[in-house]
Amino acid sequence: MELDLMFLKKTPPHSLEAERTVLGGILVQNQALNTVLATISPEDLYKDAHRIVLERIVALVDKGIAVDLLALTEDLQRSGLLEEVGGASYLASLLDGVPRNLNVEYYAQIIKADKVKPIEVYPKEENKHPLAIWDVADAGITRQGNRVTVKMVAVRSSFTPMNFEVQEGDIVTVAVTNIEQTTDELHGFGLLDYNINIVVDPGETKTVTFTARKGVYPYYCTNFCSALHQEMQSYLIVKPR
Repeated sequence: MELDLMFLKKTPPHSLEAERTVLGGILVQNQALNTVLATISPEDLYKDAHRIVLERIVALVDKGIAVDLLALTEDLQRSGLLEEVGGASYLASLLDGVPRNLNVEYYAQIIKADKVKPIEVYPKEENKHPLAIWDVADAGITRQGNRVTVKMVAVRSSFTPMNFEVQEGDIVTVAVTNIEQTTDELHGFGLLDYNINIVVDPGETKTVTFTARKGVYPYYCTNFCSALHQEMQSYLIVKPR
């Protein structure tokens, strides 16, 4: 049973390359440590060895010791932690590929961003978008002068309305609401002739606005959503004035 549960666990988001670059950057420029610690702490690092290395760097700097590869290696050796972090060869590899003009804050922010848990489903009651709709019966088109608003529903495996017509020169806003409430049921909306391609999370509403050009243009779901994914397509028809 223990083994089964282990396989079910998800690996948390992380960037080992960013962690290595941050540690290597500190070894090259000790003054970068303050910049790093303003953004992350050792606990934010995914790899145990990296957490240990950053903790020892902080400890050495607190003692007023300049930290280079030799000083860090000797400290880890005295602490009995050298082999635990991968040995002297792994420490040396942290310096490989460190950019000459390193922006260490950038890589620290990558590590911090990996800790942010993304929203997977927007609960229906939390979607306050003024153009959100939750029933295909509410989907449709409204016009005020040359401004057209399309309230569209995305659900496996169709858009509603299916096809819609506007006139050349109309300023068109399409509001796509993904009414799914299941994790990972994302839908895309691609109107590629207008350079439009968005992804709409479950329970989310997103809008796109463009000026209509004469012609017939396909739009379709650009995120695989089901076995009938390829059926999730329709047409924008723009009639001449």
